[in-house]
Amino acid sequence: MGSYGFDVVLGSTGVNRDGGGRRGRARAEDGVKQHDEFVKIILVDAIFIVELFLTVYSQDLKLRIEGEQKLDAEWVLDALRKDMLLLENQLPFFIQEDVWKFATQVRIYGVFFHHFNSRTELNWLAENDLTEIMKSTPKHFVDLVRKLYIPLKPKPTGKPEIFHSPSVTELCRAGVKFKVIESSKSLLDVCFSNGILQIPKWMITDDTEVIFKNLIAFEQCHCRYDKRCISHFGRLIDYLVNTSEDVDLLVENKIMKKCDQHSADRVLSQDELKNVSIQK
Repeated sequence: MGSYGFDVVLGSTGVNRDGGGRRGRARAEDGVKQHDEFVKIILVDAIFIVELFLTVYSQDLKLRIEGEQKLDAEWVLDALRKDMLLLENQLPFFIQEDVWKFATQVRIYGVFFHHFNSRTELNWLAENDLTEIMKSTPKHFVDLVRKLYIPLKPKPTGKPEIFHSPSVTELCRAGVKFKVIESSKSLLDVCFSNGILQIPKWMITDDTEVIFKNLIAFEQCHCRYDKRCISHFGRLIDYLVNTSEDVDLLVENKIMKKCDQHSADRVLSQDELKNVSIQK
């Protein structure tokens, strides 16, 4: 992009005036003098994400730019997808949204959901759910992913009690039945009634490890203990799943869907799930 075109984007999005001000002031206090260069670095990242979405995912949305070369290498897409979900790589969502509006009138969260859902199968979300999620103004993509997983209106919880829960295998031997919740509206719709433990379907892919590590890290840093929904889910999974037999039982009951055994073993052995803090 030429300097003239870059200046047009810079002015049209208002990043120099608003976004640059919010982040730039903090940088200035640290002795950073090249404010404009810092703003341009942010814009380059934001523009790259917009171009990626429009190039790779625009076919279904009829936004394909003729003459653009399609990015077909699946390994490249996997690497980019994971990089976008790292907490340290996040851009403020208001900046990303401003740049997106400059390029197209299609809502960014619909395109992002299409991109994200292709690897997670969050089938409980509808278009009106996305509208409600966006009203809460996500801070960045990691925060948006978290909002896709948790209930639209989380129920208030008291101070959690630390207890030991039997594993899936132990519960099965005790006569507990497992059932997948087909009409779930959240990953946290876990219910135990009349000897039946109902859990929403959880799809495990190569992305799951990155997603949950960063969601839990975000909650541990920025959410009160009673708002750490993903962390609580991680603690539950740590209690329920200890062996491959536990995983097999969840798969057999269609609660867990895994792309491959290696992905499942790696995710379920993560310290992030085993050492989740739910205290104040």
